[in-house]
Amino acid sequence: MSKSRIALEYMYRHASDYDAVRWTPAERPKQIRQALVQLADRLGLHVGVGLESNVAVPSVLEALRTGRPYRDWLLVFDNAEELETVRPFFPSGGLGRILVTSRNAQWFRAARTVEVDVFDRSVK
Repeated sequence: MSKSRIALEYMYRHASDYDAVRWTPAERPKQIRQALVQLADRLGLHVGVGLESNVAVPSVLEALRTGRPYRDWLLVFDNAEELETVRPFFPSGGLGRILVTSRNAQWFRAARTVEVDVFDRSVK
């Protein structure tokens, strides 16, 4: 299985453990902002018409940090290659969890990591 498929499987198996779950493509900051704008709407955060990212993103991060409206949440950042690009989108605190998939081995400096071997399609 690929790293993303394993994360997706975890998300489905444990979705009932969380009040809110969000899959976020994380190759580029624009994708992350867009996903968090959508999450603002899902969380019922009324941050204005059009849900501009400069208002919605901080509102989402604060809502997740404070646990309002959801205390237990899971954010999956898929294909997050550079820590510096993704970390500003991590809520600082709260009871939720963050799962990151990446090919960048340097994530061990900032998080507990699990190495996933390359999927071998050969049948033995």
